[in-house]
Amino acid sequence: SQTKGFLGNAGADMFQNLSCSLKVNGADRQNVTVIRKKGHEFTTKAQKTFERLSFRKASSGVYRTMVFAAEGTTLTDVHRFCQDECTQNTCCDGFILNQNVLSGGTIMCGLLSYPDMLLCSEADWDVSGLAKANRICGAGVTYNKLQKQFIFNFGGQDFTISKDISLDYYRNIKGPFPRHRLNLFLDLKTFVALDSSAVVVDSERDIPSLQYWIFKHQFSAQEAQLWCLKHCEEEELCHLADVRDESSVYFTCALYPDTQVCGAYDKPLRQACSPVLPQQPHTAHTKKGESLTPFPQRKGVCLLCVCTRFRECERRCDEDPCCRGIGYVRDTQSPGSDVLCLTLNSFGIQTCGEGERTTWRVQDCTPSRVETGVYPLGWYEKPGVCKRPRISRYRVTPKRHPIPYGLLVKSSWRLLDVSSTLVDPSVSTFDIIHISKDIAEDLDRTRDWCLSGEKQLHRVPESSLTVNVPQLRTTHVPWQEGCKPLLGLSCLCPSLVSPVCAPPRSLLSAALTSVFIPAHGTLQGSSVTTLLESDRKTVRQFLGVPYARPPIRALRFVPPQPAEWSGTWNATVTRPSCLQPGAVESSASSEDCLYLNIFIPSGIVRSAAVLVFFHNPSGAAGDDTASLLDGSYLAAVGNIVVVTVNTRVAAFGFLSTGSTALPGNAGFQDQVAALKWVQENIEAFGGDPRLVTVGAERSGADVASLHLTSPSSRGLFDRMLLMGGSVFSPASVLSVSKAQGQAEALARELGCSSSDPEQLGSCLRAAPAQDLNAAQTKLLSVSGPLQAWGPVVDGVSVQGKPSMALMNAGFHRADLLLGSSAEDGLISRAKRIKNFEELQGRADSKTAFYEALSNSLGGDDANAFVKAAATWFYSMQHSPSPAGYNLFSQALNSATRDLFIVCPTIKMANFWAANTRSNVFMYYLPEDTAQTSADLSVPLDVHYAFGLPHSPLTYDLFTNTERRLSLQMMTYMANFIKSGNPNQAHSVSRVAFSEAALPLWHAFQSHPEGDSYMEVEPGLSNHRGLRRAQCSFWSWPPGQTDQSGQKGLGQGSDQEPDGHSDRVPEFLCGDGRTRKTTISVAIHQSGLYGRVAIRKPLLSKRHMTTSWEFS
Repeated sequence: SQTKGFLGNAGADMFQNLSCSLKVNGADRQNVTVIRKKGHEFTTKAQKTFERLSFRKASSGVYRTMVFAAEGTTLTDVHRFCQDECTQNTCCDGFILNQNVLSGGTIMCGLLSYPDMLLCSEADWDVSGLAKANRICGAGVTYNKLQKQFIFNFGGQDFTISKDISLDYYRNIKGPFPRHRLNLFLDLKTFVALDSSAVVVDSERDIPSLQYWIFKHQFSAQEAQLWCLKHCEEEELCHLADVRDESSVYFTCALYPDTQVCGAYDKPLRQACSPVLPQQPHTAHTKKGESLTPFPQRKGVCLLCVCTRFRECERRCDEDPCCRGIGYVRDTQSPGSDVLCLTLNSFGIQTCGEGERTTWRVQDCTPSRVETGVYPLGWYEKPGVCKRPRISRYRVTPKRHPIPYGLLVKSSWRLLDVSSTLVDPSVSTFDIIHISKDIAEDLDRTRDWCLSGEKQLHRVPESSLTVNVPQLRTTHVPWQEGCKPLLGLSCLCPSLVSPVCAPPRSLLSAALTSVFIPAHGTLQGSSVTTLLESDRKTVRQFLGVPYARPPIRALRFVPPQPAEWSGTWNATVTRPSCLQPGAVESSASSEDCLYLNIFIPSGIVRSAAVLVFFHNPSGAAGDDTASLLDGSYLAAVGNIVVVTVNTRVAAFGFLSTGSTALPGNAGFQDQVAALKWVQENIEAFGGDPRLVTVGAERSGADVASLHLTSPSSRGLFDRMLLMGGSVFSPASVLSVSKAQGQAEALARELGCSSSDPEQLGSCLRAAPAQDLNAAQTKLLSVSGPLQAWGPVVDGVSVQGKPSMALMNAGFHRADLLLGSSAEDGLISRAKRIKNFEELQGRADSKTAFYEALSNSLGGDDANAFVKAAATWFYSMQHSPSPAGYNLFSQALNSATRDLFIVCPTIKMANFWAANTRSNVFMYYLPEDTAQTSADLSVPLDVHYAFGLPHSPLTYDLFTNTERRLSLQMMTYMANFIKSGNPNQAHSVSRVAFSEAALPLWHAFQSHPEGDSYMEVEPGLSNHRGLRRAQCSFWSWPPGQTDQSGQKGLGQGSDQEPDGHSDRVPEFLCGDGRTRKTTISVAIHQSGLYGRVAIRKPLLSKRHMTTSWEFS
């Protein structure tokens, strides 16, 4: 159906549905198979030929707008329809598409005729997120203060947006785009023409820019140049403007920041600075006076003024994509002692560090005329994304070294084997020089420069060179007996007979490593340097190692098959993680995902303990870089081998129809295959297959806990680490009927209607992976945890219900460390699913998801009595106000977290302590500790256990206290992995742990006052009775059943054989200060509604009086 008008624009055409069909030859439809080549969904050929441009916006030119409801069509069909409309209209020069969340999700098509300008190229510095610009990109929404309305401009057509617009649009509100404003009185004295011969052209270098197409029917050549210069003047970061005439239709205006390169460490200091551009300019102009910004301060420095101007200086660097740092200095010999802000595109050579524990220097460190020592004066480095600048207490020296390149005799140095070095933090005679990689792209030349200075001084017989983006670090050490360099890295040490330079290739090869895998070939890995406080340690990494064949096409839903590769495998890059619900299409996740990553610290002895941790990285939405749970820090601290493993999850790993065609449990068998791979190959990496700890987090921990009862896992491990999951979770195992229902629902969503299991499996395997993932995400967004895909009893991997196996002593005895984090709940786990659904325009699925969560409180049969009791106990009465909604959400999150995570964890610890002779330790990370600025794509306890607060990527998101807590947790974890006891003393690192002494972690033991556990907070204290009242509530209804068929949720010895507890539950006991309490509570027991009167103190049943009212 077609109507006129959309969001206040009367000329727009609105369509509710659009469907396009592909025309093919052939009369017999049933015998025709149509296959479309990937990448050709958006065809560009018709009667007119269309070219997809990188620009996202047109300032004007849209003469007809067609709007399609997103739920009634696809982007491919709209593209085809729009292309056909433009082809049939002789006035149409092109079209633009826009997909948004307006009015529940729409796709807009605008037909263009004679646009005056195209802007917002995908490579522009504001679109790519490098810096800001004075224009509209992103949402393109403006606000009319008089009318109190938001206006969305679409190629010159305005649309009025109500207050119901998505918050994502509010965040991108900017001022209106200035359409072809011409200032014929532009002061051209602010620009100077650039001689093209003075430009360095580097087509390989990615230079930030702003690009515009200015069409000739609207602008003359002079007007285009004035427009371009005017916008360069308005853009604070713009330093160079170039107008190119390469088309008969339009001019190209390109704006560039300051890209001047001013020499290098081996070049004269005062040579000319040349701008670097990706191509030869046509008519380029540059601004005058952009290199130095003085802040005059007469007769001394006013601290308030200095700090205010420092923030201005910092802001200029933040907004300049080419700025690498700032120098905030005072020239003591200049008139008035001016304070200067120097924006740097390179840090050159940094010497004379102020914070080092040495007075011995290779370079001249006499006092400089430039004062940098009084805060906030100094050199500041601009770090990566989301980091604050850090001060660099080194002297920046772009001077030329006295010894020219090429005069070294390469036979006078030899490479020192790392095994002959010793890490000794007490060494105090050394010097460190940092060389920016911007001026040192050639590692060989940099090394020779480093050694040439030592040759001249005749007092530096040792040096180590470390490659660490964005700089090189060279450490000079004078001769000491035993040759003990500071860092224990690849160290260049002299021989006493003939001092010299190691061959260039031998220096690089020392940083690489390889391991031979029988029946396959050689794994080629790499090494990195980890920094923990003042300690550095090299860790070898083997990333993306295949342990099974890619589970794609015919191998989808099939148990893992042995990996097939030979020759040399590049294990220096991460591989995609497994597709999981809520993941958007990107190269960071894939169906081809059965890989593991190995982290081995340097100096490790043979037969080291091994942690195999199952974790499927989620990655950021829209991020094409595969994320990695870095095990380097835990490996370095604990001197253990850490292995992280990707496995299939959700429908890809556990889809089952209960038949041999789709038996399910492929994800669980992935874990078994990875453990077998470790048993067969870990010795080659220095690990001991007899000392393997299995670890996992969240729902993966529910799955991993099944190894304790599975016959296929016998002998593959001897310890277990569970973080946020357990075998007692109500969602740990699905019934066969529930699994069949889920498979049928997914099949209907994908159009697979066959009832035959073989045909159904073939249809589901033929579906594109992204379509299958989107379908399962849609289903999970309106269902609770009891309807999620998970392990099912198949008689092979999971031979029976876990509860029955535990009751019959059918489990493997293993030391157990388990716990949970307060911020980890079912609502936070579903965050990616909710975000995905909102992007699809299905925001109402959030309400359905909350309803499903509420129903899950009543068990697998959604019992109304238990749900009502939980509603009363957790105060989940829903108020329609925003504040009431937040309280309801928090209460629902607490209730489901207790039911599915915390209380099952406590119950498992109770069972394991009572029925095995193994060590059991439990922890809990409280809400106070969980308050952090970190992006918790994984729970905070996993962050701490793997040392992520020490990673450069997340360092500034944590405090020093949190980093110290992480170091303590890593020590606990490493001790447990090696000995089964987190208190076991080990020399895990050369870091001085005296300041981070570990309190004694009490073993888990049942106690009348509550079971013992460690609370993960800065004090690391032992507590009793975790969530005692809440877990008493969930253990009380004896009739409630979980998915495995287990009756009740009782806590170990408190549960009698008939399922009835001999004690009144603690959630009814109040605070002990009143003599009598009357409580009304729904009790799921034979349909009775109980009114219980309780007298305090409560000692036994004879102190309780009850009166029953039948309902």
